[in-house]
Amino acid sequence: MPYLTDTDVSNLLATVLTQTQKDLLNNDVIPAVSKYADEYCNRIFQVTGEQTELFDGGVNVFFPKYPPINTINSFKVDGSAYDLANVVANYKVYIKTQTITGSGLKNVEIKYTSAVTLPADLKHALVRWAAEIFNSSSSAGKDISRFTAGSVTVEYESSGVDTDNAIPSFVRKVLNRYRLES
Repeated sequence: MPYLTDTDVSNLLATVLTQTQKDLLNNDVIPAVSKYADEYCNRIFQVTGEQTELFDGGVNVFFPKYPPINTINSFKVDGSAYDLANVVANYKVYIKTQTITGSGLKNVEIKYTSAVTLPADLKHALVRWAAEIFNSSSSAGKDISRFTAGSVTVEYESSGVDTDNAIPSFVRKVLNRYRLES
């Protein structure tokens, strides 16, 4: 799910986009930037609706895929419901029970509603990154550096293929704040 719109990028660039430019952003740049954020952070932002996950038993702490957890709707072990008010605690990032659940593989079913939203600083970083990609698209993915001394201008062109350095440092710093260990 894309986290940005062409309007976000247009507003940052303070320009009106043509339909062709909007198509480039909506079909290529924005989905790619959004997917990269999900994969780099090992999570999906803006998750809506009830989530159902299965966990192995024999423990009393569970880490759902989509924190923070807004509400726990049901908690079952081997098909039997736990009393949510007295036995299950919601710590927003993880769920804890008072006792260790019955052992077994995938025998704990938790249904919960996630409260995941895209943080404002992350959205801004992704908009800036999309705008940077958009602005450099005419140079076929190459970075151009210019140096001017007096009346002489020198241009250096380098390929943007190095994936370790392809993501701008300001974007990486923001993404690192939201990255979950896999």
